[in-house]
Amino acid sequence: MTDKHDAPFDPTILDQPPRDDGGPAFPSVDPVHTLERGMTLRDYFAGQVLEGMHARDTYDPAQKTPQQRAALAYLDADAMIAERAKAL
Repeated sequence: MTDKHDAPFDPTILDQPPRDDGGPAFPSVDPVHTLERGMTLRDYFAGQVLEGMHARDTYDPAQKTPQQRAALAYLDADAMIAERAKAL
């Protein structure tokens, strides 16, 4: 059985419908800047995944390009948001 992490990078992942992005990572109560949402929680989670991969060189060597590693990080971020939604 092939794990989703073992599959080659699929560029069509970027063309899929919007996902639950978890909302803003650092919400602001400042009414003046309401149009500036900033980083989403999904982006924040993906960045944390990438940081962890690179800090310990734990990413799969088959994920050779930055695009492949970023796609994997977003898959993990989506999983974290889905689990978070179950707990809320």
